[in-house]
Amino acid sequence: MRREEKQRLAKKIKSFLYRLVFGSSLIAFIVVVFFIWNNYLFIVSIVEKKCLPTTIDFECDQVYSATVRQQIKDFVTLYTTPEMLTKNALRQFAYDLKQQFPLIAQVKIARPDYEHMRISVQGFKPCVCVNEEEIMVKKSKLLPKDFFEEYDLSKIPRVEFCVTGTEQAVSKELFNFFAKIPKMYWDRFYLTYKDSKTILIKPKVLLDCYECVVDEETFFDTKKLTEAQELYEHLKEVEGLRKKKKTKFIFDLRFAGRIVIARKA
Repeated sequence: MRREEKQRLAKKIKSFLYRLVFGSSLIAFIVVVFFIWNNYLFIVSIVEKKCLPTTIDFECDQVYSATVRQQIKDFVTLYTTPEMLTKNALRQFAYDLKQQFPLIAQVKIARPDYEHMRISVQGFKPCVCVNEEEIMVKKSKLLPKDFFEEYDLSKIPRVEFCVTGTEQAVSKELFNFFAKIPKMYWDRFYLTYKDSKTILIKPKVLLDCYECVVDEETFFDTKKLTEAQELYEHLKEVEGLRKKKKTKFIFDLRFAGRIVIARKA
C-alpha cells in the first residue's frame, strides 16, 4: 500500500506543479498583453523612431526644367521630415507627389538599409509638340511647354490640334493614333488634327500648292497620298499653274476609289 500511496502522492504533486506553471504562464501572458495594449502608441513611436532613415538620397531623371526640379526637391524635403516619415505617410507620398507635379511618370522609394532611403523621380519624355504651346506625353497627357525648357523640342514631331478650350488630357485612342504615325509623315508633312473625320495633311515642300483631307481610316493610305501629289503635278502642267501661284488645290481622299478636288484661292 505504501508504494501505491507514494505513486498517488507523486501524481498529485505533478498535477499541482503543472497547474501552477500553466497558471503562472497564463498570468504572465495576460500581463504582457495588457501592457502592450495600454502602451501601443508609445511602443510604435519608439519603433518608428528607430526605423527612421538618417540619410535620404534624392535623384530626378528626365525632368527638363530647372524650376520644376527645384520645386520637386523642395516638396520632397518638406515631406521627408522625421514627423512625416511614418509608414502611413510614405504610402501617400508617391501619390501626392504625382498629383502635385503631373509631369512625373514614376516615383520609386527604396530602403537599402535602416539608415538610408533613396527617392527617385522620373519624368515623362515629350512625344509630340501640340500647337507650339503644349507637349503630349504618354498616358494621354498634355503638359505646358515650359516644363520642357531644357529639351530640344525641334527633335519631336509637331501637330496642330484643334480643340475647344484648354485640355489637360487627350483620349487614349487619340494618343495611340498619334503614336502609330510613322516618322516619314512627320518628316514630309505638316499635320492639322481637327477631329477623327477631318485631318489635314500639308506637304512641306509644296505647302502653298495643295493639301489633302483625310480621316483616321484613310490617313495611312500612302498610295492615295502619292496619287494626290501626281495629280497636282498633272494639273500644274495642264493648267499652267506656275503663273497662278495663288491657286491652291484641296484633295479630299476620304472617298473610296476617287479623289475629290476643290480649289482654294
